Amino acid sequence: MTLTYKPAVDLSLPDLAALFTHAFTGYIGGTVNMTAPLLAGMIAQNGINLNLSTLAYRDETPVGFGLIARQGWTSRLAAMGIAPEAQGQQVGYHLMTDLIEQARLRGDRHIELEVFEQNVRAVKLYEKTGFRILRRLIGCTLSQPQGDPSPDLTEIDIFDAARLIMAHSPADLAWQVSASHLIRLGSPDRAYRLGEAVAIISSPANETVAIRAINVPPDHRQRGYGSRLLSALWGAHPAKHWIIQPICPEEFLGFFEKNGFTRMELNQYQMRLDLAT
Repeated sequence: MTLTYKPAVDLSLPDLAALFTHAFTGYIGGTVNMTAPLLAGMIAQNGINLNLSTLAYRDETPVGFGLIARQGWTSRLAAMGIAPEAQGQQVGYHLMTDLIEQARLRGDRHIELEVFEQNVRAVKLYEKTGFRILRRLIGCTLSQPQGDPSPDLTEIDIFDAARLIMAHSPADLAWQVSASHLIRLGSPDRAYRLGEAVAIISSPANETVAIRAINVPPDHRQRGYGSRLLSALWGAHPAKHWIIQPICPEEFLGFFEKNGFTRMELNQYQMRLDLAT
């Protein structure tokens, strides 16, 4: 089988969205119905560079893609998919090998990605191409918690919240919860501050609200600031279903369980490949 590779920018956005949907048929994370507007939003939010992203072709037909985002010396595989008719034929391995070689040629030192732990085939593929597991990423849910409204709960600019989070977060967080990612968010997402704690959430107008991030400076932790902020959010936006997507480092699970959250069944691995310099 002969594969050829082209930059993803060569394919129209609607056609790339259609390939995305087709490749994610039967996806373990749920049904994916990608459209051109949704894909455009994903590209903008994740800093994806279509010039660095790659399409795999077989007989002039695209059968796989790898979408690449980049910050400094690090690239992130933001999404990768193989058409069902091309799966089990080493297309993913060859595409990943090509993406790695491109990263080396442009001087990158690391490639990162997230993958569902339960997607055993994908995990094995990434391990085969040299990736190692950094940490497990978990998600949580909580339905209609009782909150304690606070007059001191203040809405702030997401940009300012992300800057505060950047100052007090580990440097190796998964990209979706890193400050450099959060700083791209805007309305209808919201950011709040209560005392020393800040949080960023998705639109509270929806029935389900995602907690994008919550942070307390290290010298103020273990004093209840984070829990009080959560309670104030529940009081300000009652009768909501709250979720934390499975991109939260497992080491923070205890905090969320203490505040009533239940761990999701599916979780991810954060993986990294260190490239030779």
